[in-house]
Amino acid sequence: MKARRAANVAVVLLVVLVVGVGASTILVTGDLPLQTNTGFTVTLDNAGTFPGTGSFVGNDTISISTGTVTAAGAGALEIPDSDLSGQTQLTNINVTGTTAEIDPDDKAQFDITGDLSQIGLETPVAVGDQDVDFSYVSSGTFDLTLRGLTPNADLAVVSPGGALLGSGTSDGSGTATLTMTTTGANDAVLVTNEAPTLSNFEPSGETITTPTPNLTVDVDDTSFSKLGGDEITVEFFDASDSSSIGTDTLTSAGTASTQFTLTSNGQKSYFVEATDQFGASVTSPTQTFELQEPAPTIADVSPPDGQLLSEGPVVLEANVSDPSLPGGDTLTVEFSDGSGVFDTQTVTSNQTVSATYPQLLGGPNDYSITVTDTFGGSDTTGTNTFSVPANLTLRDANNASNIIDDPNVTATVRFFEEEGNLVFPREPTNGVVDMTGLPVDESFVVGVRDTSGTFVSRLTLIDTIFEQQEVFLVNQTESTAIVRFNLEDRTGRFIAGETEIQILRAINTTDSAPNTEEYVVVAGDVIGSQLSFETELQQDVRYRVRVQNDIGETRELGAFTARLDQVVDLTISGIDVGFDSSDEGTQVQTSQTIADNGDKTIQFNLLDLSESTTDISVEVIEEGNESNVIDQGGIPGPAGSYQFTTVVSGAAAEEEYLVRYEYTRDGERITATVVPGASSFSVGSLDQLDPGWAQIFGVGFLIVMAGIFSRANARIGALVLPGIALMLYITGILDGVVTIGAIGIAFAIAVGLNLISSDARAGI
Repeated sequence: MKARRAANVAVVLLVVLVVGVGASTILVTGDLPLQTNTGFTVTLDNAGTFPGTGSFVGNDTISISTGTVTAAGAGALEIPDSDLSGQTQLTNINVTGTTAEIDPDDKAQFDITGDLSQIGLETPVAVGDQDVDFSYVSSGTFDLTLRGLTPNADLAVVSPGGALLGSGTSDGSGTATLTMTTTGANDAVLVTNEAPTLSNFEPSGETITTPTPNLTVDVDDTSFSKLGGDEITVEFFDASDSSSIGTDTLTSAGTASTQFTLTSNGQKSYFVEATDQFGASVTSPTQTFELQEPAPTIADVSPPDGQLLSEGPVVLEANVSDPSLPGGDTLTVEFSDGSGVFDTQTVTSNQTVSATYPQLLGGPNDYSITVTDTFGGSDTTGTNTFSVPANLTLRDANNASNIIDDPNVTATVRFFEEEGNLVFPREPTNGVVDMTGLPVDESFVVGVRDTSGTFVSRLTLIDTIFEQQEVFLVNQTESTAIVRFNLEDRTGRFIAGETEIQILRAINTTDSAPNTEEYVVVAGDVIGSQLSFETELQQDVRYRVRVQNDIGETRELGAFTARLDQVVDLTISGIDVGFDSSDEGTQVQTSQTIADNGDKTIQFNLLDLSESTTDISVEVIEEGNESNVIDQGGIPGPAGSYQFTTVVSGAAAEEEYLVRYEYTRDGERITATVVPGASSFSVGSLDQLDPGWAQIFGVGFLIVMAGIFSRANARIGALVLPGIALMLYITGILDGVVTIGAIGIAFAIAVGLNLISSDARAGI
């Protein structure tokens, strides 16, 4: 090979000499390198005849029999077989620093520049026939300029499998420079790279109601059916700011889509840009549509407009809905009273909203509920009105049907608020104090004075007007006693200025059933620094005392009868003795003590550390005659603790009594009847069972226990079973099924059987 290259060099030198002496042709064997004055070398890779000076055209062109090679700079290429015609093959190419223009006699000129080492150009080069147009080997990017192509066309160079190798655009003369970016050895097919087509935009020119519409467009491309097909990226843009909404990708003709999330009503606009994998793209005209998202609605408003309510607190409720929920909208709900908005809530689903009315005033109370969505749509109830009791009636304690309409009787109402006390002097009209506009859902003290001396002046405390709407006065003709109540607090939780005392009396009110009485407040006040309260009460009338602190702890401290002027000492002790304070839920204790004189003191204690127990009701009933209610009490709650105490005296103390109680906890109503001193339960115990199921359990348990004992130990079973029955009765499980008397008889029979059996064995 070295010898061959040396011979070629010699030939080149010889060529120079020959040229100098005017020789025209020289016979050459082996490769023949020809170099232009610009430094570009063309190697003819075939033995032949050197044409002499005719091979050099100017300073930059080499001419051979089948065409020319022109280069303005240094570089090289090799022509196998020394032939540019037919399938033009070029090897050992070095055109990184210049452009080589190859002009075969049988095809249009083509140019090459860049990182290219080999190329083979077919004849003819035909765009779109899906045949290989050229092959190449490269290690980097290079440019190939072709002529005689389709004018003004986007062109792509792909592999037979459809992979993109390069691309370019032809000018008006059909000349295109193809930039080839895929390296290695590749066969290349030249195709027209037509841009995708877009049609059938939705929504377009219409009005929609959903704030999250799907934007869609039909997409097609001729390249889908060529070679390996095409891949088109479709991107949607918000025309208001050219921000991207979303993209979709298609590999065949179809529909592209994306979701457009809108936040306001009105005209909206968008456009679409589709780009195929060969770089061809199209941008659509701007599409417009109108959004009219439906406004939210309010339904099922409570309390209804114009309703009179008999209890508080008052909870405003309404169902709010929006067609765009959930997910496409957000609602703002505002609750307003007569003075403005008092509660605002954010809603992201169709639901019921509620808010507690902030301050109830006697008489009519105005409210409104307004809902607004993020699109500016809204709905409102307008101004609705509900009413609460507004009349406080003065009545005769001994004849509650009589209204005291004496003009000499005056009244002053004093309310207790969290901050400061307000005093409202009101004159009764025909025995009725008009409390319209006053905060009737708060505790208040009523001071009543009779300047005529017909009725005993009264100071009484009422929790709310919902609870009690009458003040009961005692006629001066009745015998009365001045009673002073002294409070001894051993818990440290019932302190001066924060503790209320109420004196209750059983009265047949206008709301009571015939021949029945209910306990109502007849006197009371907030206890001052002396921890005492003095009032004038009717003699020989049974009263009950209730004490409550500012956090709702309540003690009902038993009953007493006012017979003469006296001082009554009230002792408040803790009610949590014997409770497991770590237990969750509500715990109950009952007790019974018998004094030396035979009086029975029955006590009910309830403890709930979470202060979630409500609607507490307690009754002391006669055993075996549950319709005979000896005493009763209770509070609405929620309460953390509650104590009820009653004393049974005289002949009634010789009877046996049960404690029947109810309360609500976590939405569940708990009911139980127990023997005093035998209960201590928490939520989750057997006392929560329906009484019928509890009885079934108790009887079933007795049957199972009876089956344990055989004939051999029947005597033992006869003694054990009454004991088990007694325990089940004490816990309230067998209440209503058996009585203490029946259990006692069973036990006596068992003892008798055992005695008889013992005598028989002894031979008596």
